[in-house]
Amino acid sequence: MEKNESENPLHGVFGVFLSNSEYELLLQQESAIKVIVPLLWINTCCSHPLYQESELVDENALGARHAA
Repeated sequence: MEKNESENPLHGVFGVFLSNSEYELLLQQESAIKVIVPLLWINTCCSHPLYQESELVDENALGARHAA
């Protein structure tokens, strides 16, 4: 992890969009209690890579892709 100018740690994130052969997209809706974007329809899922070797590879975003 690095620190940005405001001393908050930066971390990796990824989002997944899942669709089927009929081009239907599976989305999730944010919780009503979210402060910034309540009830916003967003990607299928999102998370953070684990702090393990296979999910920390920067080249071609391989770590995030492996995590997803």
